[in-house]
Amino acid sequence: MLNKIKVLMHDPIRAKYPFASLTEAISRMLNLKQSENEGLLDYVKRFKESRDIMKSHVGTDILDKFVENTLEYRDEKDTTLKKEMKDGAFDRWMAYLLIRNSDQAKYGSLSNGLVSQFSMQNNQYPKTCTTATDILSNHRFDNRGTQLRRNGTTDQRRMKMKTLQVKQPTKLMQQVSRKAAKTKHVTAAERQDT
Repeated sequence: MLNKIKVLMHDPIRAKYPFASLTEAISRMLNLKQSENEGLLDYVKRFKESRDIMKSHVGTDILDKFVENTLEYRDEKDTTLKKEMKDGAFDRWMAYLLIRNSDQAKYGSLSNGLVSQFSMQNNQYPKTCTTATDILSNHRFDNRGTQLRRNGTTDQRRMKMKTLQVKQPTKLMQQVSRKAAKTKHVTAAERQDT
C-alpha cells in the first residue's frame, strides 16, 4: 500500500503511458545526485525512495540476464551461488549507484579507490545500500570539496580584484592617451604652422 502511494506521488496521472512512467522512474534513479549542501542521511533517504519506486516498476530480477552474461557467473559451477548472484544483483547495483551519485567533491577519492581496488582483482564494492551508507559515513571528506569551495571564494575575490585592477589602469591609460593625443595634435599643428 505504501509503495503504491509512493508511485502515485511521482506518477499522479492514472492514464499515463506505462513506458513513460517506467522511463521516468529509471531516469530519476540514474540521475539522482547528492547536492553540495545535502547531508548524507537526507541523500540516502531520497535515494531509497527513488529506488523503491523503480523497484515497483521493474522488480529486482531486471538484472538476471546481465548477471548471466558476466564472466563470474559463467565461471561459477555451484547453482546456489549462481542464484545468490542473481538475487543480490539489484542490491549491488543500487549500492554502486548510491556511491556513484554521492557528492564527488566529498567522496571522489572513495570512488576512485574502489575503481583502483577492483582493477587489482580486489572487489571492495559494497553489496547493499546499508553497507554503502556505512562506508560513506565513515569516509573523511576529500579536501577537494573544501578546496573547491575555498578556491571558489578565493577565485571570486581574485576576479573582483582583477576587475578593479583592470578598471583603474584603463582610466589611467585613457588619461595618458588623451595627453599623448593632445601632444601629438599640438605637434602636428605646430608642423602645419611651420
